[in-house]
Amino acid sequence: MKMIHAIFEHGVLRPEELLVPPEGSRAELQLSEGAPVTDGSTRFAHLIGCIPADELDQMERDIEEAFGRVDPDAWK
Repeated sequence: MKMIHAIFEHGVLRPEELLVPPEGSRAELQLSEGAPVTDGSTRFAHLIGCIPADELDQMERDIEEAFGRVDPDAWK
């Protein structure tokens, strides 16, 4: 048995990883409700479930900090 993480979008469960089961395979689903992923929650929302949320938050802070130090006039 393998745990598969998926996001429910537009009436379809979308796996967060590539699945290649044998043709005609059956699956058993057990749904657990979590907080919905919204477009504004984080720019890395598509990675939720792949990377722990605290690591995503830190990654976003690191990127904002690094790009906040860039002088936009330096490239003129």
